[in-house]
Amino acid sequence: MKLGLNTHTSLIAVFVVVLGCGAGPKPAELMKFEEMRKDEYSETVKERFPALFKEADGYYLNAVDAHDDSEPEDTRHWTRMATITWRSAVALSQKKDAEDSIKAAQNRLKAGEEDIEKAKARRKTAQALAELKNMKF
Repeated sequence: MKLGLNTHTSLIAVFVVVLGCGAGPKPAELMKFEEMRKDEYSETVKERFPALFKEADGYYLNAVDAHDDSEPEDTRHWTRMATITWRSAVALSQKKDAEDSIKAAQNRLKAGEEDIEKAKARRKTAQALAELKNMKF
């Protein structure tokens, strides 16, 4: 069977269109999520909140699949779900950091107050000794 020039051109055009219909570049929102996950704090979040980390990761994989399938709405949806979940985990982790910092500050305050009380006791003892030295028997 001999194909004409128009048939070859049409086949090539269809082939180029099929190959050219790839997912394209990743959306900025998806790339931003990937950058958030590369943060050095990421390991801390993963250790403290593994369930949220895993949930965000699942949403991210759904976003990547949707992007690969050229589904921009689904990509956006899953990326936002991943981002919300990730930011929630980060916020909870930062809350724990703040609570730990407050607890450490309270411990330092308590230790300082104890030191002040000890100093007051030493001062009182020193004053009593000074008074004894000044007494004439």
